[in-house]
Amino acid sequence: MDMQLDLTGTTGYERKLGDYVGDLSGPTVIAVGGMHGNEPGGVLAIRHVLKTLHENRIPLRGRFFGLTGNLKALRLGARYIDRDLNRCWTDDLIQNKPDIAEYDEIMDIREELEDILATSNGPVSFIDLHSFSGDGPPFVISDDLDFFHDVFTGLPFPIITELTSKIEGTLNHFFQSRGHRAIAVEGGQHNDPHTVPNLTLFLWLFLLKRNFVAPEHAPDGIEEAWNNLMSLTGHLPSKVRVSYRHAIQDGDMFKMFPGFKSFSPIRKGEPLGTDRFGIVYAPSSGCILMPLYQGQGNDGFFLGSGLS
Repeated sequence: MDMQLDLTGTTGYERKLGDYVGDLSGPTVIAVGGMHGNEPGGVLAIRHVLKTLHENRIPLRGRFFGLTGNLKALRLGARYIDRDLNRCWTDDLIQNKPDIAEYDEIMDIREELEDILATSNGPVSFIDLHSFSGDGPPFVISDDLDFFHDVFTGLPFPIITELTSKIEGTLNHFFQSRGHRAIAVEGGQHNDPHTVPNLTLFLWLFLLKRNFVAPEHAPDGIEEAWNNLMSLTGHLPSKVRVSYRHAIQDGDMFKMFPGFKSFSPIRKGEPLGTDRFGIVYAPSSGCILMPLYQGQGNDGFFLGSGLS
């Protein structure tokens, strides 16, 4: 095995990316990529892990499933068609059956998830794989700090907390509300060549740290990938608490000033962009996260402060 990515034959998209069921009973992990159609990196990372598991017949304790998110948007390369699929996971929206392209996606994904959960005998963990439009290193988003400390302490992925509570309708929140573990991973900038390897590395580290895969079956190159990533993230705080989300409404005409990247320090009152009202200033000091440098999206930027 190795960590090199063979991305040939990956231009088409399908809901079921595949599964790998071990000979030993155990927990279930579900990985989803492409919830946003301009973020195909998660799909490619899942495919790579599944390919390596199957080709090398790796002993697995439990089950690994891969699913694709917004198929229609992925085929167009757009973040979404009518509505952000990762803001649609509320009971009200699902029950009201809105006339949006994403509604069929929601129903299809729910059916796949329910089929997997119906056959799960142990704990279930959900991993949502993403990328972002601005520059910056990868990180993990989770409010389940006990789970993170048990599994991920010391890994080269900073953890962002209290972000999901500021966004309504994420698939992670939907999954957590049903009693399961859920994590989101931001692998890097959409087109950065390191983003897919970063997401792939996280999946392997998850499988190793959760004892799905024994250390002797880790892919060659995983230590090198870890060290390379640590050189980018080792100086960052291990945890950052999000204190502010700059929400964008239709017609705001928000535009981020160039040059900002995730984890850059920001001073209160610093000009960050413009909208139809004028200059947008930072309401507090801290660090900026996921500044918006794409046409679609309702999150202009987030501000956070390091916890450690």
